[in-house]
Amino acid sequence: MALQKVFKEPYVDWLKENISVENYAVEEFVYDTGKTKYLANVYQPAGLLEKLMSAENDFKAAIILYEAYPNLTPIVASQQKGLWVYLSHVDLFPYVQKRWSKVQTGDADAKYIAEHWFYNGTMRTSLMGLWWSVYCSVDESRDADHKYDLTELLFKQEDFRTRTFGTYQLFRCKDAVLGILEFLYENPEITNSFFESRSRYISEYFNKLGAVKQLAYLNKQFFKEELERQKQTILNIRGRE
Repeated sequence: MALQKVFKEPYVDWLKENISVENYAVEEFVYDTGKTKYLANVYQPAGLLEKLMSAENDFKAAIILYEAYPNLTPIVASQQKGLWVYLSHVDLFPYVQKRWSKVQTGDADAKYIAEHWFYNGTMRTSLMGLWWSVYCSVDESRDADHKYDLTELLFKQEDFRTRTFGTYQLFRCKDAVLGILEFLYENPEITNSFFESRSRYISEYFNKLGAVKQLAYLNKQFFKEELERQKQTILNIRGRE
C-alpha cells in the first residue's frame, strides 16, 4: 500500500491565491506533481473515491472517510492542511465536485471554490470537517453497531456541527462532545423540534460557561448533568425547525 500524498504548504497557498473557476469544472484538476510529498505512516486507501461517490449523505460519507484512514492521528489531521487540500483536488476531486456541485452548473465563483476546496477552519473545511466530526463523536465504549449513534445525531443539524458547537474549542474535548450528544440522544424531545434554535442555545451556553470554568478538564457526566439542569429552559425555546 502506497503512502498518502499531500500538497506542500507553499503550493496550497499558491493554489488558493490563483483560483480559476474553470479548473474546477473539468473531470480532473491539473496540478504540479512536483509540489507534492508523502505523509509518513498514513497510507492511501484503496477504493475510497468509489465508496464516497455512493454515500447516501454527509453522515455516511464522514464514516467512510474516517474509517479509510485508521492511522491518521488528530495531530496530523489538524496540522497537515496539505492533506485535505490534496484530497479535495486530486484523490477525491470528483466527490467534492459532486457534493458541492455549483462548479458543474456554472454557478460557482472563486469564493465558493475557496470555501469548499481549501482550509477554512477545522469544521468548515469540507473533508477535514467530515473526518473531525466522526473522530470527536464516535463512542468506542458502545458496541460496534451503535458506536456511531452520537455521530449521526451530530449530523442532524448542519449549523450545529459546522457553525456553532463544532467551531468552539470545546469541540476538541471528547468528554464534552460525548456528554452533550449523549444527553441529546437520551432526550429526543429536544431534537425532534426547534433543534436549530435549541442547539444554538446549548452551544452558546457552554461557550459562556467556558469563560469561568476549565471545561476541557471535566468529564462526560458533568456536561450531561449541566444540560439536565437546563433541560426545561431548552424545551421552552421556540424558533426555526
